Amino acid sequence: MRAETNQPLRRVFAPAALLAVAALLGGVLSALLPLDAPAAQAVTGSDFNAGYIVSDDNFFNGNAMSVAEIQNFLEAKEPGTCGNSMCLKNYHTDTYSIPADPMCQAYPGAGNESAATIIYKVATTCGISPKTILVTLQKEQGLITKLTPSQSAMDHAMGAMCPDTAACDPAWAGFFKQVHGGGYWMKRYTQPAGTGAGTVYYSRFDLSYPVGKTTAISTYPGNHAPNGDYCSPQAVTVQNRATHVLYVYTPYTPNAAALAHLGSTGDECSSYGNRNFWYYWSVWFGTPTASNSPYGAVTSVTSAEKSVTVKGWALDSDSTSSIGIKVSIDGVVITTSTADATDASLLNSGVPVYWPSASGTAHAYTVTLPAPSGTHNICVWGINVAGTAGGDTSTACTVSTVAYCGSSWTCPTPDRTSGADRYSGSVAMSTAAFPSGAPVVYITNGLNFPDALSAAPAAARDGGPLLLTDPASLPPSVAAEVSRLNPATIVVVGGPNSVAPQVLDQLATAAPTATISRVDGLDRYEASRNLAATFGDTISDLYLVTGTKFPDALSADSIGAYQHRPVLLVQGDLLALDDATRAFLVDHQVQRVTIVGGPASVSSGIESDIAAMTGVTVTRLTGADRFDASQAANRSVFTSASHVYIASGVNYPDALAGSVLAAQNGSPLYLSNSGCVPQGVLDDIRQLGATRVTLLGGPNSLSDVLLSATSPQACFP
Repeated sequence: MRAETNQPLRRVFAPAALLAVAALLGGVLSALLPLDAPAAQAVTGSDFNAGYIVSDDNFFNGNAMSVAEIQNFLEAKEPGTCGNSMCLKNYHTDTYSIPADPMCQAYPGAGNESAATIIYKVATTCGISPKTILVTLQKEQGLITKLTPSQSAMDHAMGAMCPDTAACDPAWAGFFKQVHGGGYWMKRYTQPAGTGAGTVYYSRFDLSYPVGKTTAISTYPGNHAPNGDYCSPQAVTVQNRATHVLYVYTPYTPNAAALAHLGSTGDECSSYGNRNFWYYWSVWFGTPTASNSPYGAVTSVTSAEKSVTVKGWALDSDSTSSIGIKVSIDGVVITTSTADATDASLLNSGVPVYWPSASGTAHAYTVTLPAPSGTHNICVWGINVAGTAGGDTSTACTVSTVAYCGSSWTCPTPDRTSGADRYSGSVAMSTAAFPSGAPVVYITNGLNFPDALSAAPAAARDGGPLLLTDPASLPPSVAAEVSRLNPATIVVVGGPNSVAPQVLDQLATAAPTATISRVDGLDRYEASRNLAATFGDTISDLYLVTGTKFPDALSADSIGAYQHRPVLLVQGDLLALDDATRAFLVDHQVQRVTIVGGPASVSSGIESDIAAMTGVTVTRLTGADRFDASQAANRSVFTSASHVYIASGVNYPDALAGSVLAAQNGSPLYLSNSGCVPQGVLDDIRQLGATRVTLLGGPNSLSDVLLSATSPQACFP
C-alpha cells in the first residue's frame, strides 16, 4: 500500500512549466515546438476551457491504444537515431508485480518490458488512457520526443512524488515506478470505492477542486510572481472528474498570456502544466473533450438521516435525448433515474452553462436514495443512448457523510475505554466495572485465546474482572490493578504453559492476602469443562461454541456473562458429539444447549446428537458471519439497553475482558469490524434505545471513524 498524502504529488512547475525562458528554450520548450503543423495551426488558446480540459471518456479509457499503437506512436514522435538506451521507442526494463488495490488491478511484473508495454499495462490495470500517460510524459519531461533522455528525466518521468516544495522522493525514481505511480495517483484522486474515511486510503482528494463547484485556482504558486507582482487566481467551475484530477495533479491554470502564446511562454504570472497537457493532446490526438459517451457533474449532495439527495446533470455527447442514470454507493448501484429535468441553477438566462445549448435544457436530475451511516463514495453513471457510439460512463463521483440519527431519534453519546496495550486495556475495563474493588479476580493468558474463552461468564458470576497477563510475566499495570482491587480470591485460568508459575508468585506479591487457585485441563476442552463445572452440579442452560476459533465464543461470552451461564468449548468440526462433552451434559443435568455459530463452526452432527439426548433441547444462534452471529446472540437476550458496548471481532482481547464490563452494567456487547460498524449493529442500537455507546480498545482495534456521534462509519455493502 502506498502512503497517503494530501500534498501535490508532482513537481507542478518545473521544468515543464517553462518559467525561465532562457534556461528552458533548449529543454522542454524545444520539445513543445516541433509538433504536427496542421494540427498545431488548428489549435488556439480560445479553445481552452479551464473547467473542462479533457473528457472523462478520453482520460479514463484504458483501452484507447494497443501496445503496437503505442509503439508506433513513439517511433513516429521520435524520428532519428536514439542517443542512448533510454529513448522510449527502444527502452526496456524489468518490472515487478504490484498487488491490486482500490485504484488499480494487479500489475503482473515481467522481464525486459518495453516502454510501450509498461504504458499499456498501467493503462489497462489502472483505467487511465495510454494517451493520458503519453501526454503527461511529454508535458513533464518531454520524453516522447527526446532522443537522448537523461537519467533524471526517466527517474521523474511522470512527476510522481515530486512536489514543488520538496525534492522528489527517491523511492519513486525510475520509469516503471513513475508510470505506474502516476496512473495510480490519477485514479486515486477520483476517490474510488474503497477509499476515504474508515479505510487506509483516508485522504479526501474530492474536496480539492470539486466537480460542479467554482474554485479560485492560482495561475502561479503563491499568487505572486518572482518580481513580486500579484497574480490573480481565476474562478474555475470544474465540470468533470478528469479535469478535477488534472488540477489535483497540477494545481494551476493558465492565464491569458499563456494561452495567447501556445508553444511558447506567457508572462510573469503564467504557468503551463495544464495548458501543455491540453495542447499536446489537441495536436496529437484531436480535441481532448470530444466524447461519444455520457458526461455530466454532481452539483450538490445533501445528506439527511439515513439518506442522501444528489443533484446534477448528465447527457449523452452525441444525442439530445434525456438519458437514464444509475446512482451507486461504494460501487453498488442503489437506484436508477432519468436526467430529464430543467434546473434554473444550471442555466444562464435560459441557456445551459455546462453543456452545449444545442443539446437542450432538460438534462438535470434530483435523486434521493437510502444511504448507510458514515462517509461513502457516491457515483452517478450516465446510461449511453441506445444506437449511438460510446458506453455507460461514470459522469461524476463525490463523497458524502450520512447521519444515522439526530432527526427521528436522539444520537447516543459515544466514548472509548482502552489502554496502551491489551493488558492495560483489560485494566481500564476492570477499573470501569469495579471502581471500588472486587472480591475475586480472574487471570488468563492475553496472547492466546483457548483457555480464556470460557472465563468471562465465571468472572461475571463471581463479581470480579477478567484481567489479561503475559504468559511469562505479570504486566506492571495488571499487578497494580490487582493490588487496587484487593481481592480475596484470584483464579488463574489455564495450565502452566498458558500462565507460568512465576506469574502466580507475582500475583501473590500484588495481593498477599488473596487465595490463588488455578483451573486448567489436559487441553482447552477439558479446561472449559472444568470451568463450567464451577457453575454447580446442576446446570440448566449453557452455551456451546467451537474451541478452534474465537469469534463465536466472544458472542457467547458476552451474553453468558450477563446471564451467568457457562460457555463450553467443543471440537466443532467433529461429525458427532464427543464422549467427554456428552458425559458433562448428562452429569450436570443440562436441559438447554444453545449453539453459537453456524454448522461450519459446530457441525450439524453435534447438534443432532445433542437433540437426540433425553431431556435436552438445542437451539442455534448464527448468521452470515461473526458479526451477524453477534447480533443474533444479543437479540436473543436484550430487548432494551441504555448502554451498548462494541469491541473488535477481528481480535479477541478487548471483547474478552469487555464481556465482564458489559455484563456488570447489564449491557450488550457487539462485535464490529475495525473500520466500520455492521449496519445491523447500528439498527440494534436504535432499536434498543441506547443513549451511550462505548468502544472497547484503542484506534488500532476500532477506528476513530466509529466514534462519530451522528455518523459512525457503517459497513457497506
